[in-house]
Formats: sequence, C-alpha cells, structure tokens
Amino acid sequence: MIINDIKIDYYKEKLSCSLKNSKASYKEKEYFIIQIHSDDYIGLGEASPLNFFSKETINDVKWAFESLKEAISFNSSFDIDEIINMFAVFCKDVPSLNFALDTAVYDILSQRKNIPLAKLFSSNCANQIKFSSILNQHKSINTIKMKIGLDVVSEIETLKSISNNNDLSLRLDANQFFDSETLNMFLKQINNANIQYIEEPFKSPTIEMYENLKSTHNIKVAIDESIYCNDDYKDWVRNDLIDYAVIKPSIYGSFASFFELVSFFNKYNVDIVLSSSLESSIGNMATIHLASILNNSLSHGLNIFSFFDNHRISPLYDKNSEFVKIIECKGLGLSL
Repeated sequence: MIINDIKIDYYKEKLSCSLKNSKASYKEKEYFIIQIHSDDYIGLGEASPLNFFSKETINDVKWAFESLKEAISFNSSFDIDEIINMFAVFCKDVPSLNFALDTAVYDILSQRKNIPLAKLFSSNCANQIKFSSILNQHKSINTIKMKIGLDVVSEIETLKSISNNNDLSLRLDANQFFDSETLNMFLKQINNANIQYIEEPFKSPTIEMYENLKSTHNIKVAIDESIYCNDDYKDWVRNDLIDYAVIKPSIYGSFASFFELVSFFNKYNVDIVLSSSLESSIGNMATIHLASILNNSLSHGLNIFSFFDNHRISPLYDKNSEFVKIIECKGLGLSL
C-alpha cells in the first residue's frame, strides 16, 4: 500500500442536549477527521477522545499526529502489517488516533475490494445492526438505556412507573455511583422492573461486592469503564460474575486491541454490546462495522441522533431508525 498523503481536520460540535451521567456532563464534542490518501482512494477515520473515559486529550491527538506524519515516507510502498504496527507505536498513548488511522486504512482496503469494511474481517458478519435507545426517545425501540445515580428518588419512581411494561428491556447505567448498601436499597425498590442488566454499579468495585450482588439479587451485570481502568475485571469475568461487556472501541485504540478484548469475553461467554464515545458519523460508522463483525443479536448504543441534530456527513440511517444496514456499503460507507 502506498500512502500519498495524510491529513487531519479539527471540528467542534454542540450536542443536541446536555448529556449527564453520575460523573460528568457533556455539552459539546471535539474531534478530528483523518484522511489517508492512497492512489485514487481516500480512507476516513475519526479520533474522538471522550472526557472522563479517554486517557488522552484533544491536543495529545494533534501532537501525536504531527509526529507520525513527519515519520512517514510518502509515496513509498508499505506492507499493511508494517503500516498498522507503525500506527500502534506512534499512538501508544493516544488510542483514539490509533482507532482513526486503522479505520482509514481498512476503509481503503475494503473500498478496493468493493466490500463493506466488516467483511475484511469476517464473511459471516451481520447485514444489519439493531439500535438501543434512551427512555422516551424512540417508541418503536424496546431496548432502553437509562442513566442512574443522578437523582435516585426520581429514578426509582420512573422505573416503578414502567415496571409493568413487559415490552421494555432496560439497561441501567450507574457509572460507578453506588456503594453496596445504597445499591441494595435501590434494587429492592425496583424489583419488578424489566432489567436486562445494570452497568458499572459500584464505586470502587471489588470481587466481593460483585459476589454479594449476584448472591442477593437476580440481576445481570455489565462492565464498561472497569475494562480500561481496573485490571481486576478479568477476575470478575473468570468467576462468572459479569454477564455483559459494554465496549467503546475507540477507547482501546487499534482494531487488534478490540479483537483481543472480544476474544477474551467470548472465551467466558460474556455478551458484548458496543457503545458510542459521542463520535460523529465517521467514528460511528466504524463502530457499526465492528458490531457487524460480532454478529450477535443484541441491540447496540450506536444511533448518534441521540446526541447530534446536525451532521457534517450524514449517517446511513435516520433519527427514527431501529437498525442500520451495512450490506451495501463500499468500505466504511461514507465519503467527504
């Protein structure tokens, strides 16, 4: 593969509404769109670090990109593995840039083959990906994610009010808000709600806390931020205490890092749900292709109309879509 040029463009977008969890709030999102030019093809990727989750800042991405660009011998021929390894070295501390660069390379390779990006990695990928939603946003979508730990009393009342709706499957995301005693009280109050799982329930989680939770309540558990900030999560998984892994792929960097995570969770029969890092349509579409590779029947938190009203590049679905199809994509499926 010949790299003729590599470009980076900065954007800042206002979110359609302020998004809050128990640890942070978001009103806008900064990100970079990466272009890799190779002969007649342009590959796209997005570097979109997420405050509180990502270890790098938006400035770290820019500086790492400039260092990488100085090191590339343009118009020279590279082996694909050589390119991917070079990206991993220069992006060791900026995983969102690594994710963007990998996306752009695989976008080019799949365009050349005239296939969806997902099919570079699996001939058995899903042709469409189902979306989850947030409460009261999409009446036709039954898998609902709800942030908890912001106003516990109000949240209990909301959950009680919908507890008899057997059509709903609720994903409760605490973002590590509760101690064991408060969580126990909370779950007793909402005992009849249709909960698919509770995500990251504990502040300072330990294996003992999860053992007590699973022995006391008939509830499934998901982890998200623990995967990148707490190495103990592997022990929780090995001890059959975790049912779901919620993965934001760009947090972990390279596609290879993502597949390594997937392999670990598959080994222990942990279901995988992919989630957004508030990316725009390019980063979002890359994650949709990764969801396609998983080819599971779960709904994924990937409809970016939940937080963006306007799009520099339109997604391949609309605000009310229950799913997105990738079968007709050439490469990533988007272009500038």
